[in-house]
Amino acid sequence: MEKDHGSTLTEPDNEKMNGTSKTSSNAAKAGLFIGIILLAYVTSLDSMTSSTYQAQAAADFQEHSMSATINIIRSVTMAVAQPPIAKVADVFGRLEAYCLCIFTYVAGIELTLIFMSLIHKGCLILAFSPSIYLFAVRHHFVPPHHSHHKGAIILYVLGITGMNLLQEVLVAGIHCHLVSVTTSHTDVDTTSLRNRVLFSILPSCPFLINTWVSGYVVSLFSHHLNWRYGIGVYSIAVPLFSLPIVLFLFLRQRKNKRRNGHTTKEGEEKERSSQVTHLDVLGTLTLILSLSLFVVPLTLVGQKSFSWKSPIILGLLVGGFFFLLFFVSWELRYALHPALPLKLLRDRSVSGGCVVGFLSFFSFTLMMDYFYTYIVVAVGASTETATRAGNIFNFSSVIVCLLVGVAVRHVRRLKPFQVIGALFITSAYTLMVWSRTNLLYICLCQLALGIGSGCLSMTTQSNVQASTSQADVAAITAMSLTLTFLGGAVGAAVGGTIWSTFIPIKLVEHLPADYEAQAGTIYSDPFTWCRDHGMETIERQAVVLAYTDVMRVMIIVAASASIPLLLAVLLMKNPKLTDERNLRKMGEVTERERNEEMTRAGEWGDVTPGGRGFVVDGMWSNRKSL
Repeated sequence: MEKDHGSTLTEPDNEKMNGTSKTSSNAAKAGLFIGIILLAYVTSLDSMTSSTYQAQAAADFQEHSMSATINIIRSVTMAVAQPPIAKVADVFGRLEAYCLCIFTYVAGIELTLIFMSLIHKGCLILAFSPSIYLFAVRHHFVPPHHSHHKGAIILYVLGITGMNLLQEVLVAGIHCHLVSVTTSHTDVDTTSLRNRVLFSILPSCPFLINTWVSGYVVSLFSHHLNWRYGIGVYSIAVPLFSLPIVLFLFLRQRKNKRRNGHTTKEGEEKERSSQVTHLDVLGTLTLILSLSLFVVPLTLVGQKSFSWKSPIILGLLVGGFFFLLFFVSWELRYALHPALPLKLLRDRSVSGGCVVGFLSFFSFTLMMDYFYTYIVVAVGASTETATRAGNIFNFSSVIVCLLVGVAVRHVRRLKPFQVIGALFITSAYTLMVWSRTNLLYICLCQLALGIGSGCLSMTTQSNVQASTSQADVAAITAMSLTLTFLGGAVGAAVGGTIWSTFIPIKLVEHLPADYEAQAGTIYSDPFTWCRDHGMETIERQAVVLAYTDVMRVMIIVAASASIPLLLAVLLMKNPKLTDERNLRKMGEVTERERNEEMTRAGEWGDVTPGGRGFVVDGMWSNRKSL
């Protein structure tokens, strides 16, 4: 059975992809593009309002302290979702993957399925939940006494993450007139190197509008309805606006089946068996377990009943370590089609890009998970203003990324923009250390942070993809995104630990003696308490000092992580971009890879053509297991 680096794309696949793409009419492609833009608008609006609704919901249930746990498990889900989504789309098809993502997204929000006799299932959670625990299930937290809902933990994030990934796939296909549901390619593997940055940012363009609209939307639902309606409306909007995409993919798949003819029952069974093998279920599950066991304890230690010396914390960390060792061993030595192509980390652009993604998302998530709460409580901003302030980053980063995409197309270099972006990010975090409650100053720092991210994010991803062959683009992109979101998970864990540990301590330290007893109430529901205590009161100023002290600690940690980020950028290559899709050709191997594969073939006692790991004329042979 064939063993590869994690991708199933071969030279014949490329030919088939080129052949099948020519049957799509211009009208169909235009309809698909409009559908993508509409769906991207809705999902981006959701992502820009969900954090506000989450904070409001936790406060309504007197459980704002649970935000740390919700953020961590949400980030872990985003991290581990990338490989399985890429595999499902790669193996079963774009249509099947899209429908699955839409279903899981809606299932994470809805209370009932009206057209299925109002049957309540464990996966149908809960815009209208009566408690924070059910709300948290929708946002990926399950307390012990609600374990029967554990099947719904990852649904919402899995759905929205998958839709965002598949939107990038289709945008790339429209650009190159190469939309195919039967071949293996991922978000930007059909675009030329010099156009890659520009077309990768297209699904994010709705952020330019929603930066300003999101504040009005949140204010509307918060003041006139409530956060439940704000969440529930997306369960209608997303399926509605996804219909053009689903219809296009369905018609495309049916046309391909008619052209290729019907396969025999034996052929279908063989294909189904091959699809299961390509999913690398064991590797994916092991990755999920290892990351969860590592990250979740970081937020548990912030609670009174847990400490670093607690047996359960030590047990979880040790278990995570052993699962991680097993995962690395499995992926490197035994997996026929690895979920993450770890061998490709030997390239310094690949490894450097993964480090950049990890550290940048670590710093951003650590601070931004509590940015809305800080702006409302410490700065005294309204709901609308706080939402807009938090979205300045999205607005500026998309604008700058579009400009960088145009510039890269002419300059044909990536590293200069990466270095500029890293310098902006480091400077922004450093300046934020000295900020307190000046809203204008904070917004300017967010602007600088967005400029840095716009210069750095897509250029780094393109640099990583340019360093590998076309066959490995899908796998290397999934691995890069996994490590990037893993950085977000670790950042959420560290931020949650800092927040849940120091906020109660600082509140008791700064509050007047008459208000010390209210520290727990303030921590659990700061928004309601702040509405009853104006900024001019002594007790409110004490709360401002407490929140400012804790936020400063979090920003210092984020700034510290931005220094090695700059070093990682400097270690990456600076390739000259061409009109090719990759700098490294299909089947091309380096001298070191040739020697290592020949050595491995000798160890297996098989150095004949077609044997395990044999290389002929610089081309990988079919590597068959014994």
